[in-house]
Amino acid sequence: MIDPSDLFLPKAAIRNSHLELFEGRKKLISSAVEAISVAGAAMVLYGDRGVGKTSLAWQIMRILQGDLSIARSLGIRLAFTPPPRKCVWLQCNRSMRDIEDMLISLMLSRTEAPCLRDLFPDAYSSNRDRRLKDLRVRNLRSDPEAEAERKSGAWAFEVREAFNELLLQIRRLYRLPEIIIFLDEFDTMSRRLSEPSIVQNDGDDLLPHGSSSRPPRQRPTTGPLGLGDLIKTSEGARFVIIGVADDIGELIIDHPSINRKLANSTFKIPGLLPEDFERMFDKTESLAPPGYLSFERGFRDLVIEQSDGIPWLFHLIGHVGVLQCLHDVNEDKRRFPLSLGREEFDRAVDDVLSPGAAAGVTDDPYRSDNLSKACRGSSSRETVLYSLARSPSGWVPEEPIRKESSLSERAARDALKRLSEEFGILQSRIDPRSSRMEYRFADPIMRLFVRLAAHRGKGTLAGGSRA
Repeated sequence: MIDPSDLFLPKAAIRNSHLELFEGRKKLISSAVEAISVAGAAMVLYGDRGVGKTSLAWQIMRILQGDLSIARSLGIRLAFTPPPRKCVWLQCNRSMRDIEDMLISLMLSRTEAPCLRDLFPDAYSSNRDRRLKDLRVRNLRSDPEAEAERKSGAWAFEVREAFNELLLQIRRLYRLPEIIIFLDEFDTMSRRLSEPSIVQNDGDDLLPHGSSSRPPRQRPTTGPLGLGDLIKTSEGARFVIIGVADDIGELIIDHPSINRKLANSTFKIPGLLPEDFERMFDKTESLAPPGYLSFERGFRDLVIEQSDGIPWLFHLIGHVGVLQCLHDVNEDKRRFPLSLGREEFDRAVDDVLSPGAAAGVTDDPYRSDNLSKACRGSSSRETVLYSLARSPSGWVPEEPIRKESSLSERAARDALKRLSEEFGILQSRIDPRSSRMEYRFADPIMRLFVRLAAHRGKGTLAGGSRA
């Protein structure tokens, strides 16, 4: 029989299992392995949500650990075979207030992913263990004395000293030159705001291929402070930072010379190519019992067209579509073999967009619920969203959105304002160069939901008849 969970991963990254589902990014994997293999290097993998950053980073880590199976499977030819490295993985989260909070978790947490305590138990003497646990308790304090310690920098110094001492002990006991630390979902960490500061080139000097220089300008430093300094001063550790961002400056903002460690090792993760999706479909068919499952040309084309290169949509629509077909089989409405075409695609989309209907499958079902709430009874807000979803991803000026939607200036402006300020579906800004108002989706996954709704036709979000 067919189990959709063996074929699609709409809620999880590809890690140690389901490796056969990983596809694409061959050149990027090769370049990333070569970049982080340079002594003293650091690396950043960034891009849109759902584009596959975690799955990609995990495969890179496996290669660095000495497991070359994914490289052989994808036909990746590495310029050289790196010696096996000890790698640690930490998934950051919103409960982490700052870099020090993250370091304490890194030193003390035990997780299913490779962690310091499990890889290097001999480095944790009873005295060191007591000290680290004391740091964890003190980190929870919020009294005036603790806040004064944080503001003075004494707390950051103490935590980082403990971290560097642990690294030194690991190097001594295990005779390792360096370990590689992966910090996943770094963008989710709580962001402490500081006073506006001068930031040279607004992060552009960290881009892999460079760009024309711009004069320094003032902007608030809103990222987790101290990452650049940590990367530069932690001997015995190389860092791989993974996070949602438009540019490096959103993740690393606090050290003007950190670009030396990041030279040629920052990678913006692109979407998959159509041929990557085709191979994913072929692999999925081959994983099912012979002759039991196939994806027609219409289903494949619609997934590729609507996904905008984001593999998450392939997994979501594929999982829902196959699951619906299996329900039909159980109810004697159809028989094997299963062949999914345009009709099955539309049916899966309807399920995904129904409020709460796909709560067991989608990553964050509130997105479709929020869309329905924002557009209920308002064709103008629905029309504006459809217009923006048809535009290239990123910031779009107000005027093209209005022209595309064929709404009056007042109606379009009111819809855009409410979608950004009241419902949080869009983000807005004033372009510093043109002084024009611009908009974009607050979440690229939300953009995919809108594209799916637009495919189903007018009234899908606002209510009413569908095309």
